[in-house]
Amino acid sequence: MNERLMNLDDLDKYGQNLITYSDYVNDSMNKIAAGFNNLYAAKIIQGRRSKVFIDVYNEMDESRKNVVDKLYEVKEFVDRKSGSAGMP
Repeated sequence: MNERLMNLDDLDKYGQNLITYSDYVNDSMNKIAAGFNNLYAAKIIQGRRSKVFIDVYNEMDESRKNVVDKLYEVKEFVDRKSGSAGMP
């Protein structure tokens, strides 16, 4: 007999932590973007250097989107397994 037991409260907490982690990733990217914008506005970075920062930011933003998407996919999986899909 193959039996799996899950603590649904722990599973729900894990799912909520995934959302918190995605918020941390988003907040960090917003801080980086604000820093880039401040450097550009203060004319500390200009021309080709600013393009490098823009390119780096765009790559980081794409990675952020992928990470956040995956965290939400795992959260939805956890919700389905714990029976709390659709609950906040």
